[in-house]
Amino acid sequence: MKNYFFFVIAILISITINAQNIENLEPEFKNMLTNTNCVATSRYEPGISDADTNDDGEISIAEAEAVIHLNFGQYDVTDASGIEYFINLESLNCQYNALSSLNVNTLVNLTYLNCSNNQLTELTGINNLVNLEVLDCGNNALSALDLSNSFNLESIACYNNQLTILTLGELANLIILDCTYNQITSLDVTGSPILQELYCANNQITYLDLSNKAVDTYYYEAQNNQIETLLIKNGSVIDDMISWDFSEFNFSNNPLTYVCGDEDELQLIHSWLAYHEINNCVVSSYCSFIPGGEYYSVEGNIAMDLDSNGCDTNDAVFPNLNFEISNGTETGNFISNATGSYSIAIQGGTHTITPILENPSYFEVTPESVTIDFPTETSPFTQDFCITPIGIYKAIDIQIIPLTAAVPGFEADYRIIYKNIGNTLIDFGQVLLTNHFDLMSEVSFSPSWNSFTFVDNAWHFNFEDLQPFETRTIDFSMLINTPMDTPAVNGSDVLTFNANYFIEYELEDPETAFVLEQTVVNSFDPNDKTCLEGDFITPEMVGDYVHYMIRFENTGTANAENVVVKDHIDISKYDLSSILPLHGSHNFVTRIKNTSEDHYVEFIFENINLPFNDTNNDGYIVFKIKTLDTLALNDTLENEAEIYFDFNFPIVTNIALTTIETLSTDEFELANNTITLYPNPTTHILHLESKQPIKQITICDISGRLIKELAVIGTKTKTTISTQEFSSGTYFVKIKSETGDVVKKIIKA
Repeated sequence: MKNYFFFVIAILISITINAQNIENLEPEFKNMLTNTNCVATSRYEPGISDADTNDDGEISIAEAEAVIHLNFGQYDVTDASGIEYFINLESLNCQYNALSSLNVNTLVNLTYLNCSNNQLTELTGINNLVNLEVLDCGNNALSALDLSNSFNLESIACYNNQLTILTLGELANLIILDCTYNQITSLDVTGSPILQELYCANNQITYLDLSNKAVDTYYYEAQNNQIETLLIKNGSVIDDMISWDFSEFNFSNNPLTYVCGDEDELQLIHSWLAYHEINNCVVSSYCSFIPGGEYYSVEGNIAMDLDSNGCDTNDAVFPNLNFEISNGTETGNFISNATGSYSIAIQGGTHTITPILENPSYFEVTPESVTIDFPTETSPFTQDFCITPIGIYKAIDIQIIPLTAAVPGFEADYRIIYKNIGNTLIDFGQVLLTNHFDLMSEVSFSPSWNSFTFVDNAWHFNFEDLQPFETRTIDFSMLINTPMDTPAVNGSDVLTFNANYFIEYELEDPETAFVLEQTVVNSFDPNDKTCLEGDFITPEMVGDYVHYMIRFENTGTANAENVVVKDHIDISKYDLSSILPLHGSHNFVTRIKNTSEDHYVEFIFENINLPFNDTNNDGYIVFKIKTLDTLALNDTLENEAEIYFDFNFPIVTNIALTTIETLSTDEFELANNTITLYPNPTTHILHLESKQPIKQITICDISGRLIKELAVIGTKTKTTISTQEFSSGTYFVKIKSETGDVVKKIIKA
């Protein structure tokens, strides 16, 4: 009996609660709920009944909880307090009232909310509506809106408010966003990859990133903002570059200075900017260094199996390996970094990646190539390559690069770079440096002075245990003579530096010596390009490598996060497939594009963070490339580069102009090995032996200036020439015999 009594009490309490009326409803709100057709059958239908189902003139909690769709637009309601009891609402339309605040904190089932055209300054609890799909709160007075928890939103209209902050977060289903006529300064839509329509005109936005949009149909209106940077690199050429309606991509009246797009749509972007009369805007693809849109990765390591037991983590790395990447239609190249690792970003499809060696007779690669089909394969796809020596080859690649310009009366800095390009250890060797030492004086060497010896007018530096593909450097500084010194150095003079080497006591062929021809300047551009061979090469050098150095300097007011050096290559004069990066001031990777339309190389210094202070704001890249062997006398090699510092206009370097010339006249015929000259380099005496009687000997310096001329009487086939009075440098010896002329290059140490 006692239990029955408590059971009855519980039922009565429950009935009382469910029958309890909502107190203190604002009269207009209560009148609307009890006397108008405000309860609808769906979110977009008009009301068909009121909420007072028992017609007692009150709204009970039970009656509130029974409403699924509530529509009370245009009823002059000023206070909707009590709306929090309508906890089962799925749609709420309260547009065109006089609400100054709205609390939707408990309406967690809402999928549709239209509270537009009120006087709202607060929209409390909006961030709790995790099921919300459509929101229209336009024409109000909201100053901030956080929708980051409303993950299911498909459409947002918050136009004509006073918003300074709009937080979206990861709204993966969002298709339409209209936030026009606000005061928004920052808009992040990167969490909405299928956004098709964006209306954000008449705000104060300065930066807009649309690069993650995965759809091909766009309608963007962002006019009348402060947008300086626009990123639209997404891996999809907009409307196939054919039917892009420029009026549907409206960014007029913005101070655009940088637009980043996919490489294949850059020309279209230029046309779009012209349509909207937007001038002085940089267009490039360098906002990121991966393909736009969905992409996949192939990565791995490259090792050298010098001990012939298979590649493992204990083996030395193989740096700067050239990979050819082909999808069957187009071919590109990517060169790995100096640490022996690589990561290649490619788009979907079947791709064949093939390593390309500079000296394929020295090594074999396992595997010879790899074919990957994305997205069938899992990304990232890991593929290591093992490089195994074939036979024994000892060889060194050596260069001298000018780190600074040569200005009369000032110090100039230089770097010798030598690298073991053979396939075995070089136990010991020696680097030789000769130049016009009377035109400058030594300031410093690194390694230290005591590592060098000065013998026979040449600096000698010993080295040991140079591993295959190991690179070492020697830095030195010289004080250049002034125009008042004897001998004088003036602007436009040419300084010649020669670098050669011994390998285990054997002097290499002088033809392997590297000659730097540096023109003296009185002032210089810190962003420049130089052909290290100088202003001309001889016909005998055609088909061989020429070396280029591109220097860059951050002269801005902030660190440069990324630097890209882009060099368009004239494939009628250069063999683009032969290009090899040799040295850089900072870590970089190399990309090569060689299609029917584009032929260029990019040296990408990603995350270089180059300072702007004068002490540390410099960088450079050195590379070599072969000329075509079809070039002829008087042909010219003309080349310039573009240097991109982050989102700024590219700096275009000077044109590096090199002409193919003979020494001084066109009758010089560079010939075969009928003449022997030794020793070379020489210090005092040069011995000459010929298979034919010698008639005349002419010696010219590197610029073609006549230094010495000798007539030979009789039928001599051997003679000696004194070179003691010659300055250090490179010379050409022309020997005239009965069968013709032969020209040989010598080095005076």
